Amino acid sequence: MQFKVCRWGYLYQGTLHLSGDHRGYLECEEALRAPMPGQSAVFYDRDTLLGGGIIEYK
Repeated sequence: MQFKVCRWGYLYQGTLHLSGDHRGYLECEEALRAPMPGQSAVFYDRDTLLGGGIIEYK
């Protein structure tokens, strides 16, 4: 799966792991540059938007 963490950001490769409470976490194939709480993470399958969420740290 591809995802972005900001609108002008690069597309990254990773895996989205979902939990039962409408939350999840991203497992990235490479280090991301400065993802911050409150930013959006948006998920794509090629050119198709799959969904997104707000970044938070635990």
